[in-house]
Amino acid sequence: MSERPTFDEVLKKRDGYTENEVTEARNDILNRIMEGEDGFDVIEEYGLEPDYLEDLLF
Repeated sequence: MSERPTFDEVLKKRDGYTENEVTEARNDILNRIMEGEDGFDVIEEYGLEPDYLEDLLF
């Protein structure tokens, strides 16, 4: 059984993000959560399952 790819790996492979773009996406998500948006809604906008939120928070 293989492990799930990380947040970074998904954005790079699936969406062709650069390292800088991944960092920007991570910062955008975390900032929006800190401003009160629901983390599950924000992560869904990136087309990711809720468990990817754990990659960012922990």
